[in-house]
Amino acid sequence: MMSSLKLNLWRNQIEDLKMLKIPRYFSNCEDKSTWSLHVFTDARKSAYAACVFLRSGFEDNVSVQLVKAKARLAPLKTMTIPRLELMGCCIGARLANNVKTMLNIPHLRYQFWTDSSTTLAWIKREDSWNRFVDNRVKENRELTDTNSWLHVPGSMNPADIPSRGS
Repeated sequence: MMSSLKLNLWRNQIEDLKMLKIPRYFSNCEDKSTWSLHVFTDARKSAYAACVFLRSGFEDNVSVQLVKAKARLAPLKTMTIPRLELMGCCIGARLANNVKTMLNIPHLRYQFWTDSSTTLAWIKREDSWNRFVDNRVKENRELTDTNSWLHVPGSMNPADIPSRGS
């Protein structure tokens, strides 16, 4: 059994763990000019999600790694799938900005992918939308370039996995 002196010493040393930082290894490619972020978003009735991947390398020596992902339960109030998809796009934009800041690479390229053609139309068109849609489209435009949003078939969308609760 541990003596109270040893226990107190151990307890005090736990605080020192807050200062411990272990850098995360992202890529075997040192040339950061080849790095780009690819953000996938998806939603369904019960949840919405986003995944951020780092792609690095040249032609036949390409590496793709999951950097960060987030999934959220859909609100209790029933919402349409396109609105949930738009919420997924917002968390994707927030995650991308967070990762870009974390990596500290000023000119890091990024691409956003969604399988929702309705959401893509909301993001890309300069129309007036109802307040809910308009607020989220506005946030999305502040965080991303509308031209960086592209369509991905649902069967090829990796954000489909966390949006299903996996």
